[in-house]
Amino acid sequence: MQIYEAFPVPIGISNIEDIPTKEHQQLFDLEFYTKQDYDMVVTREKYVLSKYAPTIKKFIEETLCEYSQKTLGTKQKLRITQSWCTKHDSIKQYTFPHRHQNSIVSGCYYVNADVNNEGIKFFKDDVYNDNYITWETDPELMELHKCNWKWVKFPVKTGMLVLFPSHLKHSVDGMISNNIRCSLAFNTWFEGDIGIEESFTRLPI
Repeated sequence: MQIYEAFPVPIGISNIEDIPTKEHQQLFDLEFYTKQDYDMVVTREKYVLSKYAPTIKKFIEETLCEYSQKTLGTKQKLRITQSWCTKHDSIKQYTFPHRHQNSIVSGCYYVNADVNNEGIKFFKDDVYNDNYITWETDPELMELHKCNWKWVKFPVKTGMLVLFPSHLKHSVDGMISNNIRCSLAFNTWFEGDIGIEESFTRLPI
């Protein structure tokens, strides 16, 4: 039997050629605070790419253009909406499973990543197991075939960019490390109107 992997979820990974050290340091030195409702240490500034990191922003915008053409089938530009940094300094490197609302494509750029880090984990949207039907599964079979995977984890490194559909649930498992983990997250939306007037789907911006 031949099993085809139809309609995979596209996750884009790219690495900046020359790490802009000064911009990394600027982001690293921003004012952070503990956001209690999310249990995260984040920047007070919620538009960091617009104000502090022009080189990183240019790299992200160019990569977004490539990603949207290859995965969304459009040349319409995605603009970055909000962007913020999170930092784990001598605390457990953990981010709860979540999605990004009001966004088309989201991303994470690593300002400082531990080589032994937990990486970023993405979860499969499973209409059967998550909602209403369960059955006994074999661990070996589950691991052997990608169709059965409930999640996949990507290792990350400093200067690496990860792009993904905003609806895709993701997390960081959490580890205790002496190294500081700092990442920059952002959301996007289409620039200009979207949809087709003749199909009654036009959304004017």
